[in-house]
Amino acid sequence: MFTSTTTASLIVSNYSSALTNDSEIDSQTNRYFASIDIMVNTTGYYTLTSLSQFDSYACLYQDYYNSSNSSSNQIICDDDSGGNYQFKFSVYLQSGIPYTLVFRTFSPGVTGEFTIVGTGPDQIDFSPTDSLEEITTTTTSK
Repeated sequence: MFTSTTTASLIVSNYSSALTNDSEIDSQTNRYFASIDIMVNTTGYYTLTSLSQFDSYACLYQDYYNSSNSSSNQIICDDDSGGNYQFKFSVYLQSGIPYTLVFRTFSPGVTGEFTIVGTGPDQIDFSPTDSLEEITTTTTSK
């Protein structure tokens, strides 16, 4: 599920999902992961962080994620900068450029719900990569 709200000149966008036993698995590390497409309409600095009950790790890629060469197109990765074993990074995103966020568990075999929280000068559009799943989008202003 995707939501967006405005807070003190920053827009807050949320994406919620879950890693389950049916999620994709990185064959090299045996860790579940979710690949999430990201687009922004306004160029600027955005902060992305996770909320979950497990140790998480994420990398952001320009265009797409290449599982056979995970450093290709990689912009930034983080493990625990968000505190409580959550990822957090600030990154300059350009309007009209597709990005892919790969969110994963730090330990093999871990599953659970998670939320990606993004803040920045405009809404962040999140959608599951290569998925036909319907996403609910809401935008509210304060």
